[in-house]
Amino acid sequence: RRMLRRKSELYRSVLLLGDATLVAASWLGAFWLRFHVGIPAPLGVPPLDPYLVALALLVPTWLWVFRTRGLYAPRRTDSLLSELGAVFAAATTVVVLIVVASFFVRSYFFSRGVILLFWALAMTSVAGFRWIARELLFALHRRGRHLSQVLVVGAGPLAEQLIDRVQQ
Repeated sequence: RRMLRRKSELYRSVLLLGDATLVAASWLGAFWLRFHVGIPAPLGVPPLDPYLVALALLVPTWLWVFRTRGLYAPRRTDSLLSELGAVFAAATTVVVLIVVASFFVRSYFFSRGVILLFWALAMTSVAGFRWIARELLFALHRRGRHLSQVLVVGAGPLAEQLIDRVQQ
């Protein structure tokens, strides 16, 4: 049981680190795409500093929302579609929080284009990362790694059903 907990903590840490990295890259990437790729900016290119301050708040908010939505808890039995739907919902929640916060903090207005690009980049990169992490974990399982041993004591139809479920 202790070994399973350690493996779960390692997987959770990988997800946290991956999410934090991808969220930061998505925010900065959205800024770059919006203001440095040829999309007209009639008001000019804003300074990067307010976006960096927002990033310092954005990453912890993202991790908090994902944690409260159960996206760092083991999801071994959930389908990929269920997990990706939860990622979509949590990412959308974070973007709504950004929009609401920027409405109340009137000292600076963030580009709606950056926010929209961030949502698309963060959602797709985090969903892709989680899909890859999930596939790697299942590949390890198929090779007999990262598994837990189970002992079934007893016999009969109930024991057979239990063995079938564990093998699945």
